[in-house]
Amino acid sequence: MTSDPSIKFCRTCGNQVHEQAVACVQCGVPPKIGKGFCRHCGGVTRPEAIICVKCGLSLASSAARQGRGGSGGEAGEPSSLWGYFCKCFRHYADFSGRARRREYWGFTLFGFLFALIPVIGWFLWPLAVLVPSLAVTWRRFHDIGLSGAAALPIYILNMIGSGSNIVSMNLYNHSERMAFQVIGVICGVGGLIYLLIFTTRNSAPGENRFGPNPKEALE
Repeated sequence: MTSDPSIKFCRTCGNQVHEQAVACVQCGVPPKIGKGFCRHCGGVTRPEAIICVKCGLSLASSAARQGRGGSGGEAGEPSSLWGYFCKCFRHYADFSGRARRREYWGFTLFGFLFALIPVIGWFLWPLAVLVPSLAVTWRRFHDIGLSGAAALPIYILNMIGSGSNIVSMNLYNHSERMAFQVIGVICGVGGLIYLLIFTTRNSAPGENRFGPNPKEALE
């Protein structure tokens, strides 16, 4: 086995290829799409195999292409942020599987941009994205090895913050109004910090209890 970490093996013929190679020089097939050989050690594998019996490393990517693991690794994994945004709508209320950072932030980016559209973005759009937003956040927490329920504090803090701001608008006493506004700011900032801490973490390596690593589906 080679000691150079940049050298992998073609999944079609088992020939050594550089990790960034576009095609195998021996068989001409892109080295990441074959199913007959492990790309880590070159060992022969069965199409339905999940782990290479020679080196013990995960073959989750090939399993994911065959539909295993729910939304975490479907065939035709998107290659752009817009593709991931569309994927989240295809999995509108799918709380199973895993979502990598690129999927979560792709959905967040375009969701924010659509929210800027007058009238539709201000009133109808928040309702349209409520369920897929919760679902992709749930899957994002799955991807780092946590239960989706760990995302609930984000929404609880946001609701408390929004409620405090609404209450403050109906108060005439300046000190009381300021107190509720401060609570709203604290909850909003706290929810944002909590969100960033967990949603920016890298995918948990390998397969976990929620499915195969979605990043490995692209390798």
